[in-house]
Amino acid sequence: MAETAARIEEPLRTLAAYLERGNFAEYVYMVTRPSRLIWINLISGLSRGWASGWGLP
Repeated sequence: MAETAARIEEPLRTLAAYLERGNFAEYVYMVTRPSRLIWINLISGLSRGWASGWGLP
């Protein structure tokens, strides 16, 4: 049993490190809270539109 746990431990630590670096928790939070995702996309779209309009003339 201890041998199996030792073999699994290292890949799990590697996977946890990849998920931490990829901000997986933030992604899950966004998916579970659609209002936050909509708000961020709204602010992002308004900012891009304003920057494009300001750079146009």
